[in-house]
Amino acid sequence: MSNSNNQVEYYRNKTILLTGATGFVGKAILWHLLKVAGNVLDKVYVLIRPKRVVAGSPSQRILDEIINTAAFKALEKHLGTEYKKILKEKLIPISCDLSLSNMDLSMEDSAKMRDTNIVIHCAASSEYGNSLDWNIETNVLGTVRLMDYIQGSCPEIVGFIHLSAGHLYQEIPNGSQDTNMMEYVYDLSLGEPEDFLKELLDADEKVLPNYVKRILSKYPTVHLFSKALLEHLILRRVQQMKSNEEQLFPIAIFRSTNIGPAAVEPIPGWTSGLTGLSAWLALYGHSIPIIQPDQGQQLATIVPVDYLSQVVVNSLPLLEHPKPNFVLPFADIANSVVEPKMPSNRNSMTSSLADEINYFPYIYNVSTEATPAIPPPLSWYDAYTAIHDYWTRPNTMLQSQPLPTPVQYFSANKTISKARFLMRYYFKSQANSPPVPAHKPLSMNAYQSVGENVSMQEQKKWMELASAIRNCIQKQNNYQWGFHYGRFERLVSKLNITSLDGLDWYNYFLQSCYGVQYHSMNPNCHLRTCVFSDSNMSCALYQKRKTLIDAPFPSVMYTEDEMKQRIQHMIEILITSLQDPSQYLKNEQELKPIWIEYLNDTLEDWCDESRVHNYDSSRQHWLSKVDENDEMLKISVINNPKVGEAIIQVAKRSGMPKDKVMEQALKSLGRIKERTQLSYAWFAASFLLKTFKNMFSGFYIDTLALEKMRNQIKGKRVIYVPVSRTVLDPVLVWFLTIRYDLPVPVLILDEALAILGPFSDILRLAGAVFIKRDPFARSNLSSAVTCAYLNHLLQERGAMTLVLEKVRSRTGVSQPAFDDGILDMISDSEDIVFVPINISYEEVPDISVLVGQDLFSAWKTEKKIQNRMSTPAKLTRPSDSRAQRVRSRSLGAGVQEEKGAGSPLSNHFGRLLVGISDSIMLTDFKEIATIQEKSKQLAARIQEQQKKAIVISPVTLVAAILLYSRTRGNSIDLETVKEYLEYLYKFIKSQNLVMDWQDSEDSEMIIYYSVRLLEKDANMVTIDERNNGTVFRINTRSESVLQLAYYANQLREIFVKDAIFAATYLSFRVNKIAASAFLERFQFLAKLFQHQLHTVWNIEEDFQKLVKEYIERQVVSKDESDALHRLVFKNHYKEYEQLHLLASFIYPVIDSFWVTLCALSALNDVRALPLSLVPTLTQWVGMHLISGRRTIYSEVLSTEFSQTTLYSLVQLGLLVTKSAKHVLSPDAQMLMQALGLSTNDDLILQAPKEEVPKGENGEEEGGKTEEEKEKEGDINRNNDDKAKQESDDTDAIANLCKKIEQVRWMEEGSPVHIQVYERCQNQIKSLARTDQSNLFLKKQGASLSEREEEAMIQLGYALLRSMESRAT
Repeated sequence: MSNSNNQVEYYRNKTILLTGATGFVGKAILWHLLKVAGNVLDKVYVLIRPKRVVAGSPSQRILDEIINTAAFKALEKHLGTEYKKILKEKLIPISCDLSLSNMDLSMEDSAKMRDTNIVIHCAASSEYGNSLDWNIETNVLGTVRLMDYIQGSCPEIVGFIHLSAGHLYQEIPNGSQDTNMMEYVYDLSLGEPEDFLKELLDADEKVLPNYVKRILSKYPTVHLFSKALLEHLILRRVQQMKSNEEQLFPIAIFRSTNIGPAAVEPIPGWTSGLTGLSAWLALYGHSIPIIQPDQGQQLATIVPVDYLSQVVVNSLPLLEHPKPNFVLPFADIANSVVEPKMPSNRNSMTSSLADEINYFPYIYNVSTEATPAIPPPLSWYDAYTAIHDYWTRPNTMLQSQPLPTPVQYFSANKTISKARFLMRYYFKSQANSPPVPAHKPLSMNAYQSVGENVSMQEQKKWMELASAIRNCIQKQNNYQWGFHYGRFERLVSKLNITSLDGLDWYNYFLQSCYGVQYHSMNPNCHLRTCVFSDSNMSCALYQKRKTLIDAPFPSVMYTEDEMKQRIQHMIEILITSLQDPSQYLKNEQELKPIWIEYLNDTLEDWCDESRVHNYDSSRQHWLSKVDENDEMLKISVINNPKVGEAIIQVAKRSGMPKDKVMEQALKSLGRIKERTQLSYAWFAASFLLKTFKNMFSGFYIDTLALEKMRNQIKGKRVIYVPVSRTVLDPVLVWFLTIRYDLPVPVLILDEALAILGPFSDILRLAGAVFIKRDPFARSNLSSAVTCAYLNHLLQERGAMTLVLEKVRSRTGVSQPAFDDGILDMISDSEDIVFVPINISYEEVPDISVLVGQDLFSAWKTEKKIQNRMSTPAKLTRPSDSRAQRVRSRSLGAGVQEEKGAGSPLSNHFGRLLVGISDSIMLTDFKEIATIQEKSKQLAARIQEQQKKAIVISPVTLVAAILLYSRTRGNSIDLETVKEYLEYLYKFIKSQNLVMDWQDSEDSEMIIYYSVRLLEKDANMVTIDERNNGTVFRINTRSESVLQLAYYANQLREIFVKDAIFAATYLSFRVNKIAASAFLERFQFLAKLFQHQLHTVWNIEEDFQKLVKEYIERQVVSKDESDALHRLVFKNHYKEYEQLHLLASFIYPVIDSFWVTLCALSALNDVRALPLSLVPTLTQWVGMHLISGRRTIYSEVLSTEFSQTTLYSLVQLGLLVTKSAKHVLSPDAQMLMQALGLSTNDDLILQAPKEEVPKGENGEEEGGKTEEEKEKEGDINRNNDDKAKQESDDTDAIANLCKKIEQVRWMEEGSPVHIQVYERCQNQIKSLARTDQSNLFLKKQGASLSEREEEAMIQLGYALLRSMESRAT
């Protein structure tokens, strides 16, 4: 029989008595007890002290402090459907107070508990701060009273467990020759225990302080003294029972040192209250040091609470009844029998003579070192590194005063450190004092210091706690105590505890800090853990092994604090320039000189050539100095055959001498070549690391995917290709290669990124090459030089990074690859491998800027001079004199005070998630004949793999659900959000996609965390707390909706096919649908979205798969005639709403088509529309339809949506594009320019009638069955059929618009908007009227011969005026 089966059988029908269940350890033991034997044990008596407050009864406390906690909610997955029944029927609360006589038990409860079989005694006073008499009453006399009751009232007792402490002594106790604490009870060193206890009980208040002084000369705290005294009394009680020949039962004392939060169960990092290690971590969270600075190399011997609780619960079946010849484990007795030996190494199973003697009661020194599968503990230096890495993250920092770095913290002089501690924390101002532990619900803003308004008394309590802990540790550190765990080692070898095998201690401390903050300090902070349940996930920002880039910036001129302030100010300037470029431009005159000066100074101090080269001598391809080997580069480029050919062509065509053309080629090379060196690159990496730490809570990557990629690119030239979501993407990839020792790439960037102010300076230092990506903006000579230089870089450096998209999306939707010719330039070589990368952002730093551009770029005419961001900074070389920097020293020290420290929240953008897909070999395309076709297929393959690499953030799911609430009155309750979130999560997992959702994270926490990120700046979501629950309401302002949509849109490609099926399903109003009609409507939508998403599907095959899948889900069924029957209706609330939720991913796009087609009704009255004017017209129509409540989707106002819809309509053959110069008269072109519309833009025209595609039989797709027509009624029956048919025949746009009308979302029972298209056409016609007094042509003194051209110009004029007046 296995150990687990033995445990279950042991506990079957047993009754447990548990004390201290509302405490940290007691709660953990109860959890594991229920997990192991909840289904078989009889009951658990939970002894709880009643509180004299409302809801302070034992029954209410067991509900509030145990059952309703996060830990016990996690128990449900182990107990299954019996979970609630077990908690209700088997947990019996007993009102009990150990400090009172008879434990204050009622006669009824005292009689009830007589059937107790096992006692687990966890109750004790708190570690610090309680008086001596309270410790005596609770710890000592309370346990005596409990044993009296057991001995006299529980005849069937079979086991007693008592939890004690490991660090019991300050001085080496009598009976010990060294500092190795054996599993014995040592002399109390204060006289006979019973006599000394009697003295204490008889002492009056005047002499009691003298006893306290005596005790504290031997023990670090009175709590530890009471624990030592109690062990003596337990042994004496056993001795008395043996002498009286009373029935003995197994008794075990488990000692543990520094109990910490849970490592695995019930939740990683779980803790309760502030005890043990949790109190230390909480103090570190408020920048209060605990560990002595000279203890850095001492081991951090922590016992995770789940290890201790498993040991206790699993060991009870193995505890034997004492043999008659047992020996009491007093140290003086044991030493007279045998001299103990310490184990020679941690993995040895010690079996000394001392361990073989039959000692009773059993005493075990609990240590994780007794379990070989658990790695050895860290040193305190390494443990503090993890603590520092957690509490200095922007989303977890509770104090503006950060923790010192490990190097700074662990100084050699303990005396100096003690003085620094007192000066820094006891005598600092009230404003900087740390807060008290938070037991009240706090605001959602986790960054707000929870101690802003605490009283001086509360601050004093924190200071006293910190001082008490430090004093206790200092006393214990008088000697280097070692703990012998031979007996415990033999015991634990039989327990099969495997949940902590391979425990990563660094991650354990990170997780513990999170648990303390989340569970104890601020239960409503709604933070996410920074430790992934998948041990393969690595955080690039916080590494155990520190490198050169982790070190602080050196300075020969400024102090350490001054340098910190200067670097922090540089980071804030950089983030401002990225997050809000307009704000940076306003303050550029002030910020730019500071940036340049600080950058030059810091770079100069950094550029110690030997320092960098000694650290990284392996990267020989980096230049030692800027412009080194410049002549060889010029020769390489000029001698390139393509450059030579281009020079000859230019010289021949222009008549210029070849030498002059060659000079132009070299100038072109000089404009694009990189200007960096090894020390600059390492400086950029170090600065970026510190910047990213300010911006993001983590930067996570799967190390398995990383190693797979490392093997695939080994020995090859590599091109990293990230999806372009922000300007940070290329440099994030560059940073990853530095951090993980991969080939470091050259950054191939568009020249527009060269004028982004401070960010461009960092890009240059990293080795960016700025080129013209638009092939029409490059001359043949420039293209040839660019091609030669890129191939030279790829040959010399072996790696580069580029993006395929022309511009990043303003809506979160994937963009098509831009044919810029770059892939053509580098596709000559065959030893090239491409690495598709997809970086997901929980929050995009400049999301508000992107949305603003998307909403307003359609009609705002911007001055070209304002399109530039900033000129690049002129960097001083390291050879410049240091003396000139002395003048700004005071500025560096005080700039933060002058500007004011910014809130960490404002610059925090959540976490980054990196996905890497399978690498693509260029040789896979060698059979393709032309370079252009090869590049096209290569780009398509890369983008396909990028989509597979996505790591989905739950923030996007929450955003999608909040947007769905628009169909529910713009509000949705918390429970519904949780239900939908879990549904989408399961859907994504079924697609085998990677999602950032840890097993330990519950949906409610995910929701609040996501909402906090989403509503941080834009007030997009409000929370309405009511008695009947929590309701989220979204702000329906266009900017807010589009920001939410940006995140939700990233999911569209994942759900699109199911969303199309759901939208098709919901578009029918009858139960029975002909399969051909269903397929026809499905195909219609699928064709639209194929072009929207730039992909190709096998639509009919995908449809059949979906039908089969939804038949299995019992959403549809098929009959003998192959017709589909709808099985889910509005009365099937859950399933029906899930279909609506899926369809909501595409409803905004459907409405975008609808609104754009309504706008294109203008083509019936004007000859053509300028392509750049259509989004403006669509916005104008969309605003009218939104205000008229004809659509609820503000996404129809998106410029990008409109442009993508136009592209789709062109691909469908409904529209064609032609050059304005080929369509319009010269006078019309001049008037276009007068309106600010470029004549280089294309015009949109209706396709000739014979080119417009029709559905089968010339009818609209998705035609109704006879049954449907009969039940639903013909929506057009009130129209004139003949006129309607004529209109459809002549207006293909109207025809398509009405097809889309069939599949739009409409509220149940609402009328169909059958005349919206006609009304929009009439409104647009009124704008284009050429008989108005304010005719633009008259103002310009011009005339046009064609009325349709006049109408187009007047429409553009009226439209722009209307939009500008609306904006003002």
